[in-house]
Amino acid sequence: MYIDKNLVFYTNCQGGIGIRKVLETKFTFKSIRYIETFSLIWNKKDIPTIILNEADIFIYQPLDEKYGKYSTQNIEDNILSYLKEDCIKISFPYIYFACLFPLFYANQGAEIDGGFSYDNNKIVNKDVIINLKKLYNNYEIFKLYDDMKIDFEFEKNYFKTINRIRNKEKYCTIKITHLFSLENLKKKKLMNTNNHPTNFVLEYISNEILEVLNLPKQIFDIGNDILSSQIAYSIYSYNFYKFEWLDITDCNEDLYKNFIRKI
Repeated sequence: MYIDKNLVFYTNCQGGIGIRKVLETKFTFKSIRYIETFSLIWNKKDIPTIILNEADIFIYQPLDEKYGKYSTQNIEDNILSYLKEDCIKISFPYIYFACLFPLFYANQGAEIDGGFSYDNNKIVNKDVIINLKKLYNNYEIFKLYDDMKIDFEFEKNYFKTINRIRNKEKYCTIKITHLFSLENLKKKKLMNTNNHPTNFVLEYISNEILEVLNLPKQIFDIGNDILSSQIAYSIYSYNFYKFEWLDITDCNEDLYKNFIRKI
């Protein structure tokens, strides 16, 4: 189906690559432009005013006031101020689920708003291991790990994550936290990494976008995940979330033991 409108994404890869590719399986737009939020901010680029002025549909992930002129919030001359009055604005939160893995490296685009450069060497949830190293040597910690006696605080981290995203959803057209209920996480793989959702999630958001546009929802048949990079899950994750979709033999405990060595 052809849509005679200019579509602009102001997002990270979840929108500008993931959702874009989902929509393109069913629709052709007059034009599609992708403004990558974090590279715009890191490189202190000029606001692409012409692209924004021409947008008929603007899909974005809200950015906090602290990002100044790149913000979508209560800042004079923010990004949204360059859009036409009749531009259709659709927003969804940055999907970031640090709570699914015991430990992992934060990537550079992993700040909650999608615009702050992380230290690549930062290991998320490392305080659990730091506290253990005050009491035990590495050999003893590995023994605790193998005996399933380390508390990686999955429950606390899960609810912290849900509450954080729910707060972001106050500024969003599309809500996603209900999709990440413990029951849904158990039954369906929703994330390939901490910030790369599976096609199931991308297709859900795409259909919500279509509903806002008064277009018919679609059954997408895409195949392999668009955002295909993976982080191997751990048996600790498997046990807490009770994943029904995960073969326990696919867990990779060596990955997490290497994290422990580096902390």
